[in-house]
Amino acid sequence: NIDMDVLPTKLNLVFTEIRKQSGWDNVAVSIPFSQNIFDVTYPVPDSTFKSSYKSTLASIIGIYKTYGAPFSINIYPFFVAPYLPDLMDYILGESSAAGDYTSMFGAQYMATYYAMEDAYANNGVEIIVTETGWSTSSSTYDFATTSNANKYYSNLLRLMQDSSSEIYGKRIYLFELFDESQKSGGDWEQSFGVYSESGSLKLDLSGSAFTESSVDEGESTMNVTEIVLVIVSILLVVAICAFVVYWRYGRKKDNVSFDHSDIKVGDTPVVNE
Repeated sequence: NIDMDVLPTKLNLVFTEIRKQSGWDNVAVSIPFSQNIFDVTYPVPDSTFKSSYKSTLASIIGIYKTYGAPFSINIYPFFVAPYLPDLMDYILGESSAAGDYTSMFGAQYMATYYAMEDAYANNGVEIIVTETGWSTSSSTYDFATTSNANKYYSNLLRLMQDSSSEIYGKRIYLFELFDESQKSGGDWEQSFGVYSESGSLKLDLSGSAFTESSVDEGESTMNVTEIVLVIVSILLVVAICAFVVYWRYGRKKDNVSFDHSDIKVGDTPVVNE
């Protein structure tokens, strides 16, 4: 129920205000869209946005081009699976099922590119995927399993590192970190977490980019004791700072108020004595 027509104006307003702030030149704002904005996505090179959205999306793409911001899209091959069960391996990104595109995810990513080109040719705007994931449990979808989630994530991470893939080096954000038992919608919506609500890792992604350490061989990592010491040290510093602030102001001034009425982004509150 979003009024799409107002988005370009509001987006321009946000960027205009951001550019007025000192030190905010590199801040970019982007609106994440679902795949509901598409009209046609097959054949992939013929992909287009819905006619009712096309003009608005073209304006948004133009704003992103001006300010160097990315176009954001949520891609979920999971929701294609009920309609194309015979293509499950392709949907999961299995290398044996690759065709014109390495996976369903890759095809959907490229569909976004072609639809953007159709709306605004030669735009040069980066595409980032703000959500993708796979549910591990559902009484409705029998493909919502931990095994399939393992395959989906492992293949996705592999393709992100494959220089021949459509998504090589692309920015992709996984949905989501933890399960949400209170989330509304179908029962599959509650089980997209890589971890359970209690914090247990549900997936086995050993050997993938998801679990590989970035620490070079020969370097040591912090053990639990060292981590605890660091946390305690930080808390101690915070406590000392709080005591100093109290000693400076709390003992000497009974009434201190802060006027927030004229504060803008980047301003510092002024103490009214």
